[in-house]
Amino acid sequence: MKSVYDFTVNEVVQLRKALGLMQHEFAELLGLSKNYQKTLEYGVHPLSTAYLKRIDTIIVQGNNDFISMIKFLANKSEKLKRNLSKNDERIRKT
Repeated sequence: MKSVYDFTVNEVVQLRKALGLMQHEFAELLGLSKNYQKTLEYGVHPLSTAYLKRIDTIIVQGNNDFISMIKFLANKSEKLKRNLSKNDERIRKT
């Protein structure tokens, strides 16, 4: 698995979108200004190690309620997909 410290700008944008967040919401979650987030995504400023560390600390490892809920739902979603797949296989066999 790729380390968050190796993320490109496009991967940060994909992460933000996967979380269903707009730029200003993602910035707020990371404790940054919305303008700074915007300039990062548009390539005005390079991704710094400090910025990527915020993502790692707050999102990847974080215990933030929002992030905890996202992780919980993602886990449940994977389990549901597996169960549905098993049920589909059983139905096809009958």
